[in-house]
Amino acid sequence: AARHAARVGAAMWDDVLAFDPAAPVEVRFRWEPLGDHVLGYGGPTWFVIHPDLGPDLWPVGLANTLAGTDLNTATPEVIIGVNADLDWHLDPTSPPPADRPDLLTTILHELGHGLGFVSSLTIDSGGLDPALRLAFDRALLAETPTGPVPLAEVAVADRPAALTDALSVRLPDSTRWLLHTPSTLTPGSS
Repeated sequence: AARHAARVGAAMWDDVLAFDPAAPVEVRFRWEPLGDHVLGYGGPTWFVIHPDLGPDLWPVGLANTLAGTDLNTATPEVIIGVNADLDWHLDPTSPPPADRPDLLTTILHELGHGLGFVSSLTIDSGGLDPALRLAFDRALLAETPTGPVPLAEVAVADRPAALTDALSVRLPDSTRWLLHTPSTLTPGSS
């Protein structure tokens, strides 16, 4: 049942990233004990600079999709860990009960991290790592009294507050999606 939920989640992302020609994005799933307070984790296995995509670092799964080719044929592009300690709702065709975490929703969330919804922001300082230049960092916007501005343009001292206030991501067509901004920023609170 867990494998079925993982396949459904992957197919949903595949539908969203319906590029032609399609390029493979291999995902390695791990079912492992993570304790009582973590649903899972996910991210790209590595980043790539591709001449067709500009100077930023791109998660290799998304870069595969945008470039239309498998840029790392030997390894998975995304890794996801799911907490084996929890009593999951496993059926992706029915709504989860209020007292159980939904595996499909968690997989969709973690696949998002693996495909590029990941930043070089640090929790302690709100600093963007200039050595990384992740593509997603350029799309992050902070809400200010004068309107949204690129997070990189917010004073470093003001970034921790911005991370717990209102952030959005600018899409290529200039629309914005609001991002989850927890009132207290802690590791794993994405």
